[in-house]
Amino acid sequence: FYGSLSALPKFGTTTSPAAAFILVSMLSTAYIAHYNAPRFYTNLKDRSVKKFNVLTAAGFGASIAIMGTMMAMGFLTFGAASSGFVLNNYASGDALATVARVAILASIIFGYPLTFVGFRDGALEVAGVGGKDGQVSQKTKDISTVLGLAFFTVAGTFIRNLGLVSSVGGALLGSAIIYIFPALSYIKAVGMGLTDDGKAVGTGIYTKNESAMEVLVNKFIAVLGVFLAVVGVTVSLK
Repeated sequence: FYGSLSALPKFGTTTSPAAAFILVSMLSTAYIAHYNAPRFYTNLKDRSVKKFNVLTAAGFGASIAIMGTMMAMGFLTFGAASSGFVLNNYASGDALATVARVAILASIIFGYPLTFVGFRDGALEVAGVGGKDGQVSQKTKDISTVLGLAFFTVAGTFIRNLGLVSSVGGALLGSAIIYIFPALSYIKAVGMGLTDDGKAVGTGIYTKNESAMEVLVNKFIAVLGVFLAVVGVTVSLK
């Protein structure tokens, strides 16, 4: 049994505190859902900001509990020998690990389209593809889908260290989507001007002083995101 393990459990080793930033970067990839947030809000029955906040808190709360439990169980089993993809630590003959691998496969197969569509539509929009009304033809969508899938499939066959992909991707993309872009978007919206009654454009709930404080907080969040991105990538690549 032990002979079929990729690495034996390893505990009691000393790790640099800077390694905590690798964990932060990986966690960033777990909570990137912003690109689907407008779609979820639009599809919410009898939608309101209050109801959407409850939905968001419940969804992220459940994700934190489930992923935190799985992460702790994996690390407490293998310690410092934990692989970037922890199922690789289990023996090939482990029946429960095999079931977990099948479950991961199903999750990727059925969850990948949701992620890919968000990426494809965003990439086409950034590239300025579309007519005067911004609509993209189905043919363009089909071609970009085939090219995108082909690229990621080929890349996936050569990339083995999933932990490195998760940490570097989380440090760059996660920090950008979670911390930097939302903060800059808010700052830009407020910077476009205030209404006559002193409330920020598009919010209708903040006074002028409150908006100034919100801008200050968002500037701090943006700087924090840049810091986490730089440190996360640096530590992950060491």
